[in-house]
Amino acid sequence: MFLKSVHVKQVRNLDSVEIKLAKGINFFQGLSGSGKTSILESIYVALRGKSFRARRLDKLIPLTKQVKPQIDLVAISDSEASYRIQFSLNDSAILIRINERPLPRLSQLARLVPVQFFGTSVAHSFFGMRQERSAFLDWGLFHVKHDFHDVLIQYNRCLKQRNEALKQNNHAVIKSFTGNLIQLANKLDEYRAEHIKDIGLTLCKLAQLDLELRYSRGWSVNRPLVEVLESNLQTDIKRGFTSAGPHYCNIDLIKNNYSLIDYCSNGERKYFLLLLYLAQIDLLANQTDNKPIFLLDDFDSEFSTDIQELFLSTLKQKNIQCLITGNFSTLELKRFSNSVFHVKHSKVSTDSIGE
Repeated sequence: MFLKSVHVKQVRNLDSVEIKLAKGINFFQGLSGSGKTSILESIYVALRGKSFRARRLDKLIPLTKQVKPQIDLVAISDSEASYRIQFSLNDSAILIRINERPLPRLSQLARLVPVQFFGTSVAHSFFGMRQERSAFLDWGLFHVKHDFHDVLIQYNRCLKQRNEALKQNNHAVIKSFTGNLIQLANKLDEYRAEHIKDIGLTLCKLAQLDLELRYSRGWSVNRPLVEVLESNLQTDIKRGFTSAGPHYCNIDLIKNNYSLIDYCSNGERKYFLLLLYLAQIDLLANQTDNKPIFLLDDFDSEFSTDIQELFLSTLKQKNIQCLITGNFSTLELKRFSNSVFHVKHSKVSTDSIGE
């Protein structure tokens, strides 16, 4: 899948912007505050129904105008099927249409047009919160294993019911939920372990370094979950929650037997994390018929010119559509880009466009 065109109206500082995109790398060049990030945010909001910048979507509404933000995208599949995606916001309620029909569930759009974002806040969240690392892993599995999402929903529902039974110290009800919980947990673990292995192999090829993506499933590798839950039962009853299972899964990036989370510089961690994101996108592009769209914000402020050139050389070899924002004062964009857009005072002009 790739985006053919983007039309944004009344989103933050963007009045009306129309863009025709190339299939490969698209650069958005401009100073801070010019509106570059708002373009990426608009695309992300239209495809995910949420923002990477704010929890409340009413933040999209321009401060000086009480108008309805509107975003109109055209996406083209590998089979040349065309999808028009229309997003509008009215009193904090969102309406999304695909080919003029209301979208019943956001998960349908997420599966139809996969999109991933990487920006300044991503590394902080990823390395600081285990839940963010788990969410990164599950985003890929959502697209690779089509029943994964249903299994995850069933597990979370069963977990919630078991936790309620633990709080009530009801042994019969606890037992009734434990068997199903274990069955679902083992299925999630199987999916995650396989996916981690595939991402790790792809990451090593991209980085051309001996990197390890280490997976912790959420309970001891030496004991089955049924034993762990039995031994933890009295403690779990006192605490009121299940203390082991795939809801505690974690991943870690390892280089030279050291965790990047604990021992590497911020710049090194961010670069290897960026490669990890690209590795999962590349894996999905190869394992499915639906290539993700990669949104990369404020790229040149995060990395040195040498690192930028190294990453872009790698990215250019991949058949992936990527939208990248930055100032790019030291980078020769035409070495890597299919198209370059200049953003100034919320207006976009085209330098060159190619297929």
